[in-house]
Amino acid sequence: MPNLLLIPTSFERRIFDALGDVRTRLDSALSGRWRIECCGFGLVGAAARTMQLISIHRPRRIMLLGIAGSLDESIPIGSACAFDRVTCHGIGIGDALAADHKSADELGWSHIEPIGCASAIGDTIELAQHRRLSVEAELIDQPMYLISVTAAAADTDEARRRRERFPDAVAEDMEGFGVAVAAHLAAVPLQIVRGISNLAGDRNHDHWQVAAALRSACELATKLVGEDL
Repeated sequence: MPNLLLIPTSFERRIFDALGDVRTRLDSALSGRWRIECCGFGLVGAAARTMQLISIHRPRRIMLLGIAGSLDESIPIGSACAFDRVTCHGIGIGDALAADHKSADELGWSHIEPIGCASAIGDTIELAQHRRLSVEAELIDQPMYLISVTAAAADTDEARRRRERFPDAVAEDMEGFGVAVAAHLAAVPLQIVRGISNLAGDRNHDHWQVAAALRSACELATKLVGEDL
């Protein structure tokens, strides 16, 4: 029953596999107790594929590793974060960035009703406890809050409006909440590690630092896989 290290896309996986010495150190830390798999792109695909992988491998732990866009300019591009909680954004009523948008929680609905699981799943899921580490500072006091979106910010104006709606969020991704739903239903602890590849809303890939972000995420994952949850 190996633990699962999940990477969303084959694009991220190819860069991850080419990380050389950093990847070698992570492989040593995984020491055959973890299986690396792609979980798919976006909330729906990631949730479905993660649940399928859980049913096959019955892991005791899951870690999601990939890239994310920064919503907090104090989090440097090329660094990495491990997150305390993840919130879904974009499912509900109305344009997700409009003032009248209402999320599932705001509508009084749950994403999953408490039938066959310990508790209902609302817009936010708390993640497995871990030491607050980053590759920039060994110990950080700032809570790491991730939002998972149905579509990444298309420009800086969208990113600004997301910061206004979620002032505590430091990054956006597209898979974290979906993976967290599957892990919650299976009662498997989940950690999310994301390398910060770009500022949210910056679609000019010449500005992105995907390899540096994944290298940092790999270094942070190496520190975390040995922890007892």
